[in-house]
Amino acid sequence: MNTSHSLNGKTVLHVLDRSIPNLSGYSIRSKYIVDFQARNGLSPLVATTPKYERTVAHEKINGVEYHRSYEKPGKIMRILQKIPFLREQCMMLQVEKRIEELVQTRQVDIIHAHSPSLCGLPALKVARRMNKPMVYEVRAFWEDAAVDRKRFAENSLKYRISGKIEQKLFDQADCVVCICEGLRKEIAERRSKPGLSIVPNGVDASVFIPLAKSQKLIAKYHLQGKVVIGFIGSFFTFEGLADLIQCIPKVSHGQRDVAFLLVGTGVEDQNLRNLAEKLELDGRTVIFTGRVPHEDVPEYYSIIDILVYPRISKRITELVTPLKPLEAMAMEKAVLVSDVGGLKELVSDGQNGFVFKAGDINDLADKLIYLASHLGRCREIGRQARKDVIAKRDWSVVVQGYFEIYAGLLNGKTQAQ
Repeated sequence: MNTSHSLNGKTVLHVLDRSIPNLSGYSIRSKYIVDFQARNGLSPLVATTPKYERTVAHEKINGVEYHRSYEKPGKIMRILQKIPFLREQCMMLQVEKRIEELVQTRQVDIIHAHSPSLCGLPALKVARRMNKPMVYEVRAFWEDAAVDRKRFAENSLKYRISGKIEQKLFDQADCVVCICEGLRKEIAERRSKPGLSIVPNGVDASVFIPLAKSQKLIAKYHLQGKVVIGFIGSFFTFEGLADLIQCIPKVSHGQRDVAFLLVGTGVEDQNLRNLAEKLELDGRTVIFTGRVPHEDVPEYYSIIDILVYPRISKRITELVTPLKPLEAMAMEKAVLVSDVGGLKELVSDGQNGFVFKAGDINDLADKLIYLASHLGRCREIGRQARKDVIAKRDWSVVVQGYFEIYAGLLNGKTQAQ
């Protein structure tokens, strides 16, 4: 049932950790949520936390108002911000103040906070105080992401505190939204009442469309006559890019006209470059582009024949689905993914993509050798991938899930678990 018409003009306040114009998987998902909600008759507003140091108080982007909580700290605040936990408390007070101002002045109907709890707790307090329904959206368990980025250790005090705060939000939010089945299963075990829904990652299939190969980029990177295997995204440890680089010698030996293109940067950038050098891979076999302008990303997709997402098996990768494979699939690209849970929710082997065993460098190499030798098969699977994305993962389809959730909350109902 299409419920969007019954919500025309309703105001939803989205509370975000960060947003555009900063670009990340988090901010891009958020952008599509608010943009497509606005296209479908809602009046979304955005508030961001002080962690996002945007110095303008408010701005309008794509017709949506963005309100910032950041304030240049004074002397006392600079001292407090150096003290763990007290720093977060100070930031949450600023967020709470901003949310309350907007609820009072903009006639907000629903407060929709997106993880982490730095957004969720202030939103929950204001929602209860001002009798507004509150949605808490979980993109990942942030304590697990922090472990992978070495911010703190698993089962440390900070890890346990972060988990307990999340639990409070699971218990008290009117509705919890997550992005995939892996997260839903775990939250269902921890949430004691109904009101748990999935609104998955999506892609704008009108933006990510099949393109002819960019001859400019082919010339720039000397890729004439090459089968190009690539990755586009952030270089985090859990992405498994070290496995990809380690399989290159075997792939190059089995399929000589192959080049590997790694587009992006991140915490693992230098380690990956060092590994390539250690394996004596020259600059035409494995190419590091560094960060590229966001508007140029479709052109980079155009020159890649096979996109690889070799995530290693960790708690975060088993539970969470990434955004980037959907972009590649929308552009009719063949994707090869590891068999971690978050990726298997997106790709069915031999139907809309291909799957290899996570952490198995030989299996990865063998699959790449096969695919590089069967580009016709890759193109066929790529065409099916785009059809699947348009049917199930285009944002025009995905965003309807929010309308059902909001309508239920405003009618005094919650979504079935």
